Amino acid sequence: MRILFIRHGDPDYGRDSLTERGIHEAQLLREYLKDRELGDIYVSPLGRAQKTAEIVLAGRSVRTETKAWLREFDINVEAVRDEEMRQFYPEIPEGAAVNRRCAWDIVPAMLWSDPLLIDNENWRQSRISRASNMAELYDRVTGAFDELLKEHGYHRQGKLYRVERASHDTITLFCHLGVSSVLLAHLNNLSPFVIPQFTCPAPSALTEVVSEERQQGIAMFRTLYLGATPHLTLAGEQPSGSARFVECYDDEGRH
Repeated sequence: MRILFIRHGDPDYGRDSLTERGIHEAQLLREYLKDRELGDIYVSPLGRAQKTAEIVLAGRSVRTETKAWLREFDINVEAVRDEEMRQFYPEIPEGAAVNRRCAWDIVPAMLWSDPLLIDNENWRQSRISRASNMAELYDRVTGAFDELLKEHGYHRQGKLYRVERASHDTITLFCHLGVSSVLLAHLNNLSPFVIPQFTCPAPSALTEVVSEERQQGIAMFRTLYLGATPHLTLAGEQPSGSARFVECYDDEGRH
C-alpha cells in the first residue's frame, strides 16, 4: 500500500488558514496531482489543512474524512524549569516568558545534552518527555494511525506490520509537519524526536511511503521521497520557509 502525506500550504497561523502564497501553492499542487489516484483521503481538522485539501481536491468527486488525531502536535512542556531552559537558551532575558512548546524546536546544545531524546527504545525517559504530554499524545496518534492501517490489511504487532490482507491501496493524509514526522518515525521505529529535528518538508510538500513485503506476511514501510515540491519547481517557484530557521545566525528571520 501507499501513504501520501501532504503538508498544508504556506500557513496564516493567526487565521488558521492559508496565506495568498499558500493558496497559490495548493493550486499548483492540484494541477500536479490532477491525474494521480489519491485513494482514501483523510484531513486534519485544522483550517490550514482543510483549506489545502479543499483547493487540491476541487473538481474531484471524492469523499474526505476529517480525523482529529491528524491535527498538529501541541506539546506542553510545563515541568521544565525556567533555569534549566535558560541553560540552553541564554538569550532569553531574565524574567521573560519561556517558550513551553519547545519539543520540536530544540537547540543543538539541549538536543545532544540528553541522549535519550534520540534513543528509539528510551525516548520516553528523556527530560522533555517526562515533563510533557509527549508520550500520551504519541500513543494516541500512532494508535489511531495503526488502526487505520489495520483497516487496509496491515496489523502492527510490536515493531512489525503483519500483512493480513495484502493490498495496493493508497491513503492520502492532508496534515502538518510535526504529526507527519512522528508518523514516519513510528513506521520506522525511530524516536519521534529524530525526524522533526533533521528534516523540514516545506509547505505543500509531498512525502510518499510504500509498503514492501520482503518476507511473506511481514511488511516494512519505505519512504520513496520526503518533502518533494515538484509542483513548485515545474512552475519556477521557490518553496516557502514556514518552520525553517535562519541559515546563518546573523540573518534576519526566525531564530
